[in-house]
Parts: sequence; C-alpha cells; structure tokens
Amino acid sequence: IPASDVYLDAGIIQITPASTNVKFTERGMWNTFRTCGRDDQQAAVAGAYLVANYKDKKIAFVHDKTPYGKGLVDETQMVLKAKGVKPVIFEGINPGEKDYSALVSKLKSANVDIVYFGGYYTEAGLILRQMRDQGL
Repeated sequence: IPASDVYLDAGIIQITPASTNVKFTERGMWNTFRTCGRDDQQAAVAGAYLVANYKDKKIAFVHDKTPYGKGLVDETQMVLKAKGVKPVIFEGINPGEKDYSALVSKLKSANVDIVYFGGYYTEAGLILRQMRDQGL
C-alpha cells in the first residue's frame, strides 16, 4: 500500500496478484488493480464454511501478526461473531520461530477441533508438524 502512493504520483499502473488488504483498492486510485480476492471476501467464504460445518466445534484463530495474516483472521472472526460463534483461542505467533510447542500445548489443552491460520506456509507447516508430533 505505501508503494502505491509512489506509483500514483509517477503515473505507473500497479496490478497485484497478492495484495488482499481491503484498503488497497478502496482508496479510489485510478492506477491500482488486484487479481485476487480481498480479505473480507475470503473471510466471507471461510466464515460461512466454518459456520455451516463447525459452528458447534472449538475453533482457534492463529495469525502471524502480519497485515495479511492478522487481517484475514480478523475478518473471518468477524463473520463468525456475527453468526454467534466465538473462538476458544485467538493467538498471534512470531514468524521465523522454529518452536511453536507452547502454542500447540495451548491448543491441545483447549481441546480445539479446528485451527484457522492466517499467515504464510512456512509457519503453517511447522505448526502442523508440531501439532502432529504432540498428537493433536
């Protein structure tokens, strides 16, 4: 988003295949376009799916504290809250760590059924591996 102001001033068109932040195209700039769904659009789909299939389950929301990860989790959580579904855990992780066992222990002790993760694949893979190692 900060770079888009520079591109606007320079008269350069900006097309992104990855910027999901709602604000990116909501500012009305003539030169900004996206080819992917926004956080609120992705959240509407994910939230509807979670409510339809898991509303009576224990859902944990985990994000990587990035604008993308936290934004996606925040938007999805709002969809669930509007439907009366509250997460049992809402937790942020620090990207780049190698040991998420404290988070996994917390998830395990809360007996979560579903983990909705907002973030990138590296951390998601590590968390998933460590969840499996702990029997979750």
